[in-house]
Amino acid sequence: MFQKPQPPTKWKTPLKADKFGPPAIIFPVRKFKDGNEDCLTLNLFKPKENCGVQPFSAMVYIHGGGFVSGSSREWGYKETCRKLVSNGIIAVTINYRLGPFGFFSTGDGNIPGNYGIWDMIQALKFLQEILPSFNGDPKNVTIFGHSAGGMATSLLTLTPETKDLFARAIPMSGSALSKSSNNPFLIKHSKMVAEALEIDFSSFRLRDEIIEVSADQIKEAVKSFVSFLTDITL
Repeated sequence: MFQKPQPPTKWKTPLKADKFGPPAIIFPVRKFKDGNEDCLTLNLFKPKENCGVQPFSAMVYIHGGGFVSGSSREWGYKETCRKLVSNGIIAVTINYRLGPFGFFSTGDGNIPGNYGIWDMIQALKFLQEILPSFNGDPKNVTIFGHSAGGMATSLLTLTPETKDLFARAIPMSGSALSKSSNNPFLIKHSKMVAEALEIDFSSFRLRDEIIEVSADQIKEAVKSFVSFLTDITL
């Protein structure tokens, strides 16, 4: 919690990937009660071998939701396969941490934040490793997203951490220039979360203390000062 994601542990037996992994904890939390802070999963839909030019290009979709809601599960796979995969494109959707789990920040080196963005970067790094196994072209990856996903797509084009991870980007209805991409209230809201948890936001031990807090406690802390979440959640 409140750290950059780690590469996955390699498995020695085939992984039965026939269902969506757990979504991120979203706000309001009523929609996905199985939301999990450990949510970084990647869904890959591959064309038939005789479909289109090979190696296949890949398109990675980043869902929207204001960085507080949304899930790759919501987009399913049927329309994705009909519109992209059937045309010889490997389609990929991802989850990433949301709300305070993905964007809590002290504004300095103590808890820098943007862990939701780091989740996306880790997903793209992993995709580079596995694409050849699916007859995909690691040099022909396009990232795209709408709303907050469009903002994230735009932000990913600006960081050197994503060099060589994708070739093209399509931000839709959101960009790095959007106000929500650079929320001036982020640190203020993070401080309010800490205060609701009765943790000193200015303490150099903040990270050590907050990682001991449960996900349920953090959800309750957010509800304590965000009225519309209190009204419609659970």
